Amino acid sequence: MLFYHSLQRKTIIFAKQDFKNSPVLKSWDIANEIIAAGPNETGDAIYGLLPGLTPEYILELFKFAASVDSTKLFYLNDSSMEGASWRADRWLALIEYLKNNGAKIDGAGIESHLWFSTGYAFDARGFSSVLQRLNNLGVKPVITELDIIIDFPLPSTIQKLDQMVADSYTRYLDLCFAADVDTVITWGITDKYSWIRDPNYMPAKFKANPSAQQFLRPLPYDQNLQPKLVRNAIAQAFQRAT
Repeated sequence: MLFYHSLQRKTIIFAKQDFKNSPVLKSWDIANEIIAAGPNETGDAIYGLLPGLTPEYILELFKFAASVDSTKLFYLNDSSMEGASWRADRWLALIEYLKNNGAKIDGAGIESHLWFSTGYAFDARGFSSVLQRLNNLGVKPVITELDIIIDFPLPSTIQKLDQMVADSYTRYLDLCFAADVDTVITWGITDKYSWIRDPNYMPAKFKANPSAQQFLRPLPYDQNLQPKLVRNAIAQAFQRAT
């Protein structure tokens, strides 16, 4: 199976047939994180692809994968697609190009490392539009790396923060399920191992303020593996959806 991944402008490409007849493996992420962060990081005004990539190349990846094993579900996965934006428009244009040119593309993965704050609102209407466009193309939206971080200005207590996180999950998941999303994967289970706490990824404003780091609580279980309000919020959102 062919797989492409972009990581800090480096690429890894490999062909594997080991899992062709696997009864366990159900899907492949054929191309991952290939859309530039903004127009200054790409020469591709239409699809926003990272330098060195072309839509024809991505199309060939999908077609090659289908020639190896067309029984699996094929996905295109990327981040920061949760609203009306330059990136979302280019990503959707690429998906439409793939569909119109015979690619087997079954779904689109949306990573959803979300930031919420009392200082700015979530673009619910824009995100609903993204989900609707995917559904109109016959490409199933799935959520692949969900977590929710509360940005400055921070609430006064951990209890208030946990309520904000839970409420944010509720609004986000209700919107997703209304658009027929049926797969949601959180990017981890416990705050203890959240990527946002890693010094290599922690935003400078949290690094510079050690007391604020206790407010990095984006996942269903706390650092002691105890369930938080968000755990119940997720369960209740699934119950409402079914």
